Amino acid sequence: MKKRLIFLSALVAFATVLPAVGASAHGAVVIPFDKSVDTGPEPVVWSGVAGDGSIDTVLNGSDVNATGNVWHVAFDTWSVEGSGTACDTFTADLAGIVNLGNGRVAMNGIVTDGDCAGARIHVQAWLDTTTFSSQGTMRITP
Repeated sequence: MKKRLIFLSALVAFATVLPAVGASAHGAVVIPFDKSVDTGPEPVVWSGVAGDGSIDTVLNGSDVNATGNVWHVAFDTWSVEGSGTACDTFTADLAGIVNLGNGRVAMNGIVTDGDCAGARIHVQAWLDTTTFSSQGTMRITP
């Protein structure tokens, strides 16, 4: 009985030091998102869900440098509101690569305003090249 009580006490203590929902073991905040195209062709506006909140992104054609299936892009707006994480509401500047051949998206940038301002942000996503909807994760590192 005493061993069982010690085990349960240790388990409770361990559970209290686990990272909060949306946080990784390294202090980064990870927010899943799912967005679809609202308008286009220029600017292209995506809206959707990010964590418990919303995401809106805007891409102008002048911010795209295409070489075959690989597009180098810079988003004019990357805005998240009410994600339910430590980085609840923010705006970020992001640039990266969209591969239309395999749908892979990889971008990096800085949170410029709101919660976690100044933090680095990394986005990994998949783009459906027929509907241009996109699903992925944002990883924000203070």
